Amino acid sequence: MSQEDFFDEMDEMCMKLLAEMGKNKAVLLLAIDKEFDYEITFEYSDMTKWQIALTDGGTGIPVI
Repeated sequence: MSQEDFFDEMDEMCMKLLAEMGKNKAVLLLAIDKEFDYEITFEYSDMTKWQIALTDGGTGIPVI
């Protein structure tokens, strides 16, 4: 599966999940450690809550 196909499929699944939850938009933060333990955090109000950027001195790591 190509990277583009993967993200297209993930977008579709996420839209279905949001619809099931009665939401029309959201962002999520997926944090995975080296043991592949993970945590998923959802945000429904502030779509800029976890901006991830290297511009303006940013580290590229979101602050939770």
